[in-house]
Formats: sequence, structure tokens, C-alpha cells
Amino acid sequence: MKLIAIKLENFRGYQGENLINIDSDLTGIIGKNDAGKSTILEALDIFFENSSLEKADKCVTCAEDANVSITCIFNDFPTSLTLDATSVTTLQEEYLLNSEGYLEIKKTFRINQKVSIDLSLLAHYPNNNGLDNLIILKNAELKALFRTKNLDISQVQDQRSNTSLRQYLFQSETLTFQNKEILLNKEDAKNVWDALKNFLPIYALFKSDRNSSDQD
Repeated sequence: MKLIAIKLENFRGYQGENLINIDSDLTGIIGKNDAGKSTILEALDIFFENSSLEKADKCVTCAEDANVSITCIFNDFPTSLTLDATSVTTLQEEYLLNSEGYLEIKKTFRINQKVSIDLSLLAHYPNNNGLDNLIILKNAELKALFRTKNLDISQVQDQRSNTSLRQYLFQSETLTFQNKEILLNKEDAKNVWDALKNFLPIYALFKSDRNSSDQD
């Protein structure tokens, strides 16, 4: 996968949501001292889990109840994903891409007594009644939805496959869509993140203007 943009929200000096596009020919970031150049690189270090967000990383001028978020947008994402043991699918077929057709992964940091993290996808997802949360439903819940909608489940060749059940449900109606945040640390959506994280780019941050640590 290739990183094409990063969004910073309430992270250090970046109050509110700020979009930083990354050109394919980018080789460096220039700007005045304390303009936030290092903040961008260190936010990526946190997103790729090489370091941790601290309470002091929250923007001091944002609302007290505001969260911090770091969002990375990718293209060149995998052409197929195995979300369960019996079938292969794609991000397009699961409607897990944003409205521009890119993969948008968001990490939200809720800062109270400790820092807790929500992991999500920002997707252009179906909003039909009953179809607006299929990615988090377990096999039994998907089958129950067939009964609720009076659909013939025998038409699904592999009923063990959540992917096959979702695809039949999506095809059973004329879909309407909305931009939606889909939590990946909830129920069966965890399988999406387990599959995607194997394709994330490798990121390393080295600081030449200060002493190296054991982690470096």
C-alpha cells in the first residue's frame, strides 16, 4: 500500500482536522521552525505503532472533550483479502473504500485517565435498513438477517462464508450509500484489520538532530 495523505486532528499544534497530501515525488518537508514538520513525521510513527501517543500530544487549544485522531489514506491497496477461512473478497466488494475509492484508516485517541484507541475505516458504505453494518455481523447474525428479510438462504452456495452471505444481501436490494466510520476493533470487523495490517508499508523515523534511543 502507498500512503497518499494524512489527516491530523487535535494533534499537538494541529487544531481541528488538517489534511496533508503526500505527492508521489515527495522527498522532504520544508518550513519555518515550529511550523509542525516533525509533528507530521512523529504522527506517522504513532500511527504505524513504532511509538505511543502521550496525553501531552493533545492540542492545548482544542475543546476539553475533543479526541485526537491520526488518519492515513492509501492507494495501491491489496487486490484481494481473505476475511474468513472459506472465501476471498475485495475492499471494493465489501464497500470499505472512501468516496474517492481510497483506503482510509483512522486511529482515534480518547484521552482521559489513560489513552484508549479506536481503530476504524472511513468508507462509502450502504445505508439500507439492515445492510448498514454487515461487516461486523457474525455468521449466525447474517443468517438471521436472511430470515428477517424473507430471503432464500439456499441460494447462497457456501453458507459458512460470511463474505458470500454479505454479497447476496448486498445484491438483494438497490443500494444507497453514506460516508460512515466503521469500527475495526468490533466483532467480525477485526478480521478486516488482521488482513490489512499485513500490507501496511514499513515506516521508520530516525532523528539526526538528537541522540538515538535503544528503540531507534
